[in-house]
Amino acid sequence: MNSKNKLKPIRHKTIALAIILALLLPILSLTMVTAEDQTYQNISVDIANYMIENKEKYPNLVILDVRTQCEYEKGHLYDAILIPHDEFEIRISELEEFKNYEIIVYCKSGGRSQQACEILVGNSFIKVYNMLGGIIAWVDVNYPIYTTYHHISVDKLKEKILFQIEPLIKSAYICCTEHQLNPNDIEIPSITFTVLEEEENYIEVLFTVEIDDSIIEGTIAKTLLFNYKEITNKKNRTLDFIFTEITIEELSIAFYTLNYLAHYVDYNLTLYTVLTPFNSETYNISSTMMSYDPADKSGV
Repeated sequence: MNSKNKLKPIRHKTIALAIILALLLPILSLTMVTAEDQTYQNISVDIANYMIENKEKYPNLVILDVRTQCEYEKGHLYDAILIPHDEFEIRISELEEFKNYEIIVYCKSGGRSQQACEILVGNSFIKVYNMLGGIIAWVDVNYPIYTTYHHISVDKLKEKILFQIEPLIKSAYICCTEHQLNPNDIEIPSITFTVLEEEENYIEVLFTVEIDDSIIEGTIAKTLLFNYKEITNKKNRTLDFIFTEITIEELSIAFYTLNYLAHYVDYNLTLYTVLTPFNSETYNISSTMMSYDPADKSGV
């Protein structure tokens, strides 16, 4: 009887402890899973823009671009740090000082940035945000980027001139993304130039190319049709309008180029237009490259 009575308090304590553990187990499990599964957050371009604009709430915000150097130069978020995706793991130490800061990671469309976010989280970065849709989604909603390269198109529709300027990143331009060439793998042909005729506004040059044990010869003839220069202490502007004809054996290519350079204290502007023929008599195909570089780098 006495032994049974002694077991009752112990049994009651055991049952009570089991109940307490049962109640605490979900909380303990949740805490453990949360710690083990700590990950990055996917955010929209709208949320990313909100974080960038609210400097008081996010004073230490870091913007990380994991595309290639080529892609970065064609357009990027202002003040973004570039670490290409294929160099990310070996260069992650460069971000050590930002370990406790909010970091927005983006690429072209979201694939490479997701992988970079996983690497960041795996290295104990705690405030990592993956911008869904990448810079393409960002530009599609007309949020600003820093770029000096634009695509210009001019068209005529029902007696109206349509003139459009947009970042080159939105055009069909293909940049060096995944399949970059190793300069050491490129065989540079041997090219020599010989001046055949030269006048004030005309030059004709013979070029000889040696490649794969073959020799190719041709001529390049350039005629300066119009030239303008304006040089002062605060600005330097030049404009050249040139007709070029390239002949290789029986093949002949002719086109016009308009090159405008403007160097000011506040910015540099380059406009380069090529006018190519639709046929032997009609020149109606043109393409223009514009590079605008403001001094404060705040332009779009």
